Amino acid sequence: MPSADRSARHRVPAAMAPALGAGLPAAPAVPAQAADTPRPTAHYTFDQDDLASGRITDSSGNGLTATLVNASTAPSVAGTDGGKAPALPGGAPGSGGAYVRLPAKCRATQAT
Repeated sequence: MPSADRSARHRVPAAMAPALGAGLPAAPAVPAQAADTPRPTAHYTFDQDDLASGRITDSSGNGLTATLVNASTAPSVAGTDGGKAPALPGGAPGSGGAYVRLPAKCRATQAT
């Protein structure tokens, strides 16, 4: 190939780059979203629950009440938004620490 042809071939992509990039700043910034965002299976706020009863109400409308196990080890603490929440100490399964047991339907949903 003659050197003039090689030179012209290299100039074409460089000349096109500004033309291709010129339209990018004008494109509107739209956040990415899934087409159909699924609704939550369950939603637990803990704000209105009586922790001594062990019932944790599902506010999603699906009626999936959770259970607070070992409630005596989960004192109620103030949340950052002014609500209340249980303090869950964590620990090994046999430690006797409080935890929230989700209904079977929630556990099945998490596995899929």
